[in-house]
Amino acid sequence: LSKALGVPVITAIATMRVGIHELKQHLTKFVRPHFHPEFHPVVEEAVKELAAALPNNGCAPRGAALSVLSGDKTIIAALHHNQAVPEQLHATVNANIAKTKERFFEPLSFLVSRTRKQNIEERFGSYIVTPQRTVPVWRERLGNWMMHPLWGLPFLLLVLYLMYELVGVWAAGDLVDLIENGIFGGIDAETGEVVGYINPFIINLLAPLKQYGAVGTFFVDMFVGQYGLITVGLTYAIAIVLPVIFFFFLAFGILEDSGYLPRLTILSNRLFKRIGLNGRAVLPMVLGLGCDTMATFTTRTLETKKERIIATLLLGLGVPCSAQLGVILGMSSALNPLVLAIIAVTVVMQLVIVGWTANKILPGKVSSFLMEIPPIRTPRIKNLLIKTLFRVKWFLVEAVPLFLIGTGILFVVDRIGLLTIIENATKPILAGLLDLPAESAKAFLLGFLRRDYGAAGLFMLEKQGLLDLTQVTVSLAVMILFIPCLASFFAIIKEQGMKTGIVMATFISVYAVAVGAVLNIILRSLHVFA
Repeated sequence: LSKALGVPVITAIATMRVGIHELKQHLTKFVRPHFHPEFHPVVEEAVKELAAALPNNGCAPRGAALSVLSGDKTIIAALHHNQAVPEQLHATVNANIAKTKERFFEPLSFLVSRTRKQNIEERFGSYIVTPQRTVPVWRERLGNWMMHPLWGLPFLLLVLYLMYELVGVWAAGDLVDLIENGIFGGIDAETGEVVGYINPFIINLLAPLKQYGAVGTFFVDMFVGQYGLITVGLTYAIAIVLPVIFFFFLAFGILEDSGYLPRLTILSNRLFKRIGLNGRAVLPMVLGLGCDTMATFTTRTLETKKERIIATLLLGLGVPCSAQLGVILGMSSALNPLVLAIIAVTVVMQLVIVGWTANKILPGKVSSFLMEIPPIRTPRIKNLLIKTLFRVKWFLVEAVPLFLIGTGILFVVDRIGLLTIIENATKPILAGLLDLPAESAKAFLLGFLRRDYGAAGLFMLEKQGLLDLTQVTVSLAVMILFIPCLASFFAIIKEQGMKTGIVMATFISVYAVAVGAVLNIILRSLHVFA
């Protein structure tokens, strides 16, 4: 195979670390291969004309021509070193592409990619020795069932249930409670008792600063106050989100390494195509059930700007993180199963409606969906742990600073009295449009800091008898659809820019309230919980 290609061929198995050393040694030994795929005569003629028209500045003319023909609009600018490109060259290129497109029903990018693959399979199939059966029959059948439009759904429900039990119940419940209260802790707001170790130690360490008057008190409150960088920002990121993220990434790695995740992308591709995405969008959407902040960063893996905007919008609008989801599921299931059913239907409907509308309004196209399906395998524990730790490191670098920045801004907003003004301003909206008590305003503001705090705030109002079942349903639906937490908001700005981030946040907030108002009218008109 090496002789046929004209380049070194390294036998490697990454998961077993076979051939990795040899691969590293050859990284700097670049060789241009002998092999060139043979395309349709019409494509070959177009490539020859484009290669002659494009400037020759060191790039392989044939490769540059194929890139242009496949729709790469950046290659021409790169060949001109990002200087002004002559209009005549643009006209020549566009005329050549248009003429070639007329001869085929399929997109040229797909045609080029498929021809390359066919050439490889035809020419080099003789160099590959395939055992008679590398995958047991039962695994092959299981993999096919997982992709089936009908039989694949029970597998999906089972996977979601197991992930919820691991991440939503155990990690977000028992483990977070142990770390937040048992290790980090602080001063219990109800009993006034000291719980935990880390936060009480820091509170006692900084307490002497209060003797320096207002300035000392300001710094103490900034770090360990109601909206302190340590007691809220760092505690939330490390004690609450990090355990959830770790086990979510561990579960996600199992889905990847077992071969189920590629099959899930196939299963979901048809649905996602309706809303301007393809099956690859299942990655950020599933990650959003762990942490929306982290999931927003993964939208950068989607190929087109349109896909990234739609995925980010849907994540911010209606994908609850595991911490919030745990509180909501516990609260709604304890009251009435119908509450959870109505909330689920409402949220899913809004995701479909907004996604479909955004697909129609936003310019651009959905990228081609090509997915290689690996066999069903048993994941290796060592590889899972390495992958999980790298992703957790990514979370610590990317997301934790945003939690601290968001908490700092909230502290300043509270300090100057703006938080109280915002709370008073939102009370008429909540009472008028959503028919919710004025006390719910604080829950929604807390939800902007910590999504689970917002849901927990509504839970306390229900316990106090301030919310009936209709109000519980409306408030929880709006809480899920409401603007994501402050850290997610900063992640949106970081990925999409300030202008797009503010527009998204404004739209999400207004849309959530509008949906809540309509839902309230429908539930009361039909006397659903009468």
